[in-house]
Amino acid sequence: MAFGITMEFGLETIFSLLSVEHFRVIPYILYMCVYAYIILWINFDQHEKKQMVRFMLDILVVFVTVFALGYQFFIHPLLDQGKIHKVDIIGVIYLLLDIGMLCAIFACFVLKIYKKLSRNIVLLLTTAFVLQLTMNGMNMYVFFFHGKNIWHYVSPVIMITGMLLLLCVEIHIQDGKKGQVQLFSYERIQKMEYIYSYIFYFLCSITLFVAFLHTGEKLTVSSISFGVVLMIMLMRQMLIVIEKEELLQNVHQMNGELQELVQERTNRLEVSENRDKSLFQNYPNPTFYLDVKGNILQRNKAAEEITSKKMNNINEFIAEKMMFQNEEDINNINNKILSGSLTTFDFSMYDSELQITRYFSITSIPIRIKRKLKGMYVILKEITQTIVQEKQIYELAHYDTLTKLANRRTFDEKLAAHIRLANEDEHSVAVMFIDLDRFKIVNDTLGHHVGDELLKEVAKRLLLAVDSSALVARLGGDEFTVLFYNFEEEADLARISKNILAVFENPVIIQQQVLKVTLSIGVAIHEKGMDGATLMKNADSAMYYVKAKGKNNYQIYDESIAYHYQRQFKIEKDLYKAIEHNQLTLYYQPQYCMRKKTFVGLEALVRWKHPSLGIISPADFIPIAEETGLIVNMGEWIIRESCKRMKELLNKGYKVTKMCVNISKKQLEKEGFVERIATIFEEIGIAPTYIEFELTESILLIRDNELLQRMEKLKNLGISIAIDDFGTGYSSLSYLPNFSFDTLKLAREMIEGIEENEKRATVVEAVLDLAHLLGCKTIVEGIETESQATYFQDKCHYMQGYYLSKPLPPEAVETFLEECHFAVK
Repeated sequence: MAFGITMEFGLETIFSLLSVEHFRVIPYILYMCVYAYIILWINFDQHEKKQMVRFMLDILVVFVTVFALGYQFFIHPLLDQGKIHKVDIIGVIYLLLDIGMLCAIFACFVLKIYKKLSRNIVLLLTTAFVLQLTMNGMNMYVFFFHGKNIWHYVSPVIMITGMLLLLCVEIHIQDGKKGQVQLFSYERIQKMEYIYSYIFYFLCSITLFVAFLHTGEKLTVSSISFGVVLMIMLMRQMLIVIEKEELLQNVHQMNGELQELVQERTNRLEVSENRDKSLFQNYPNPTFYLDVKGNILQRNKAAEEITSKKMNNINEFIAEKMMFQNEEDINNINNKILSGSLTTFDFSMYDSELQITRYFSITSIPIRIKRKLKGMYVILKEITQTIVQEKQIYELAHYDTLTKLANRRTFDEKLAAHIRLANEDEHSVAVMFIDLDRFKIVNDTLGHHVGDELLKEVAKRLLLAVDSSALVARLGGDEFTVLFYNFEEEADLARISKNILAVFENPVIIQQQVLKVTLSIGVAIHEKGMDGATLMKNADSAMYYVKAKGKNNYQIYDESIAYHYQRQFKIEKDLYKAIEHNQLTLYYQPQYCMRKKTFVGLEALVRWKHPSLGIISPADFIPIAEETGLIVNMGEWIIRESCKRMKELLNKGYKVTKMCVNISKKQLEKEGFVERIATIFEEIGIAPTYIEFELTESILLIRDNELLQRMEKLKNLGISIAIDDFGTGYSSLSYLPNFSFDTLKLAREMIEGIEENEKRATVVEAVLDLAHLLGCKTIVEGIETESQATYFQDKCHYMQGYYLSKPLPPEAVETFLEECHFAVK
């Protein structure tokens, strides 16, 4: 376009300078073509070919009419009168072309204002041709009336019109990018085109016909133009017919497609409706369709199962089925359901048929049409199983599955909470740590099923013994704890501890097994600033202090226990050096035959002469030796030293019939133990018949054939076997006939208060009688009073105890034997 405009003005200038007036029309025609192309390019797309042809025909009718009228009434009379030369007709034609093009612009403005033609473009196009018409008119006026040619003056101004055309193109491109709003609506444009096009065709035809009648000639420019216009009208009508035919075909095609689309959508709607209806009816959860007032318009099969047909409002369902106690709760739930917003909440209802409480989650889904609430769906989902599972998970997480007591997690949470309160105010907190004595023996011998039943019984008795405000928990194994808060004084804790010990005085009977259960109880009281870990450690220390002091008791933590454990730590640390540094020694306690009034033997008892702590009782270091495994080497040392001592006494002529030595189960379990004992006897040169091994009563519960075979091998060597501390553990009289042993030793705990306790006396006498029937000798240890010695004088073979003689240091044994008589020391 820019190239065309530039060529037009270039040729115009060249022809003007050469004074070649005949060819000046060529650039002007080129200019007109460029102008027409701009109008077409702005108004039509490539696919609008028929509309473009029809538009060109409309413009051509206007242009032909204007040109014909101009020639008929202006140029032709001047030529006939000889007032202008034929060459000057070119200038007149310029003017007529400008007038025709201006009319064409006007027709474009009136008839063809399409969506792409903005107000600015129309104004610029009009301005360009008004300016073009004005300049050409001035040029023609000066030329005809003054005989002068002023083209060289007006041509620069006319060049501006070309620039305006280029500006139209640029504005059109920018409007396309911005989405410029059209000048008129599309419906108005269609109406204007339909009405005004026919008006213009009618006016153009009448005008040319009148001009033809005015001339009265047979063949004139007017008649020719009239014929041309009629041909154009005919062509235009043909185009319209073709367009309408195509439009009808498109309409038929679109109608068919629309029918198919309507049918398809109808089918889809029907399928969707059936699917929704099927989904609603067969949905497994009870579902109601309500109006805005809560009336039940529809309910599915699942809802019919839990409601009666007479139930017509959701409020009736709430009142009858949901477990709410008052009218206010019912109204609140009803308001939630009918609130018009998505709502979900849980409720419970009692099923009278199943006689259980069922849990449901209820969801209200509003139905809105054009933002107006029309109703709602109410869906009930049973979550009974979920609630039950959640409760089970909670119980698993917070309670012990065996005893149903609180577990460690719950105890720790409660303890932390109460300690926070205690650190903030005067809130009192205490912890009781409880451990079953010898529980491992029950599991190892009677089986875990018996152990589990025992733990359940312990839990029941603990709940009976403590206040209801206290929290009883099982931490694991045989460890129990009790959390106390807001107690008044330390004496309350002592009272409760005694209550707990009292409820376990009666034995526990499980699967025909009579079990004497004892507890070790440690209590710690919270002090300001103390954390839970420290409080638990103190209670645990107090409990182990009780175990170290003989079990079956309680202890409230104080500074003396802290000293005790410092001492225990030092004992454990130094025990590894005791044998190496010759710090162990043996004391010997005599055994007597009361009926014959004679001395019969000695029991070797180990002592530890610690360089800083002095003489340490075996009760303080033997358990540590058992735990660390040092008992094996220590036990072998005791056996060897006892055999040496017995050999020395025999060589010196003392009448000692036997030396009793305690051995541990761990020693018996050691591979090659029997062979090692035989080697010791051989090395020292003493007969095994002088030695008696004492094993605790827990050996009766052993079911290991290999250990039993080792015991038989010891007896085959000539060593006698004694059951020590009988009556302190969980053994039963029924086990006695199953083992081959030589001596039964009754523990000190069995004979305490026997003179006043008839039941205990009956049990002890039954044990002694059974041992006699089995051919075993009996020893009662722990004789501490004359009445006890008198009571057992004719009931057992031997006695030993502090009343008869304390354990003697090594240097005092020979003196005792030399002065030995039956006088009680």
